[in-house]
Amino acid sequence: MGRIVGAVIAGFLALSGIITVLTFAFFFGLGADRAFKPSSYEPSMLWILIMFVVGFVAAVIGGWTSFKIANNSQGPKWLAVVVLVLGILYALPALTATPTKEPRPSGITDKKTMEKGQTPTWVALSLPVIGVAGVWVGGWRRRSGNSAPAAL
Repeated sequence: MGRIVGAVIAGFLALSGIITVLTFAFFFGLGADRAFKPSSYEPSMLWILIMFVVGFVAAVIGGWTSFKIANNSQGPKWLAVVVLVLGILYALPALTATPTKEPRPSGITDKKTMEKGQTPTWVALSLPVIGVAGVWVGGWRRRSGNSAPAAL
């Protein structure tokens, strides 16, 4: 049981660390003007695509890490549950937020832009699903002599 808990924690730390580092790197690499729609706090489609890809890749690595430590599919299975629950909790503010029509002024700092950024509801609800799919792919293992995925 302790090995499974450790596998989930390690997988989640890998997943969240990768997301944190890559999100900041991409944001500061692109800048607010490419990460958000013009004069808006709504993310651009480029940024949404980047969030989906980064989230999926990080979840794959987290699932793989969890599987390697647990040495069975229980690690990724429980990691997927954690990702789903935390992802839904993360999405709740986006579901209840009132969208602002306030235009994003030019010259605003990246920090302020990030603070005021508004995740669309459909994106917030998609991210946990993408995370669970990534964990499943990362925790996927082949049975010896069989190419069918093992059930998580």
